Amino acid sequence: MKADAWEAGHRMPFIVRWPGTVGAGSVCDQTISFTDVLATVAEVVGKALPAGAGPDSFSFLPALRGGRSQRAPIVMQSGGGFMTIRSGRWKLIEGLGSGGFSEPAKITAGPDGPAGQLYDLAADPARRRIVSPGTRVVERLRAEMAASSMRRSR
Repeated sequence: MKADAWEAGHRMPFIVRWPGTVGAGSVCDQTISFTDVLATVAEVVGKALPAGAGPDSFSFLPALRGGRSQRAPIVMQSGGGFMTIRSGRWKLIEGLGSGGFSEPAKITAGPDGPAGQLYDLAADPARRRIVSPGTRVVERLRAEMAASSMRRSR
């Protein structure tokens, strides 16, 4: 469900055919967002986006050409209000449960339980194990989430 904070509706393949630019049979594991299509198409046609257009859109044209794009972390809010960030191998969900339609939508944390969910998607793409929230990783992700909010508000 795309309203969930979990990966289900978010992890989708993006298939491109562009002879002479994208190598046949090539695969890229870089995370992109559908919002990035706007900045990518603008770069392909050589047009700058108007001020304030697509603040969360990053061009992945370098990735299409076999390189790496400089994409900022992806920050989303689930249908139930859970803030979520995907940064590299890490995914932090500020809440317990799906945060959306899937059950359980919301779980109340116990006194000694975690208040959120941290996943290492490189080691556990199916999100079967919540990683013990290392303070440095969680602090970095929260700082990146705040920086993304500041970019969007400009």
